[in-house]
Amino acid sequence: MSSEVIEEKVITINLRGAYLASGKRAAPRAVRIIKEIAKRIANSDDVKIDNSLNMILWSRGKGKTLRKVSVKIQKLKDGEVRILPS
Repeated sequence: MSSEVIEEKVITINLRGAYLASGKRAAPRAVRIIKEIAKRIANSDDVKIDNSLNMILWSRGKGKTLRKVSVKIQKLKDGEVRILPS
């Protein structure tokens, strides 16, 4: 990890849209929802999801996912945004 953290927020994201997705679309949709919310909050297009958060989202398989997840969004000095589990 190269840069220092400029700002940090802890939020709970409702994954209702991903949980109700049909077939095997739940986990990929949850990742997209989290990235879109982080882009909106941090005003940056360079968003990276931490591996541990990814493992949490995919822990129940591709077809089911969590209903809510609490994340920590960190905006770094170089403009990158990291999303970590909180």
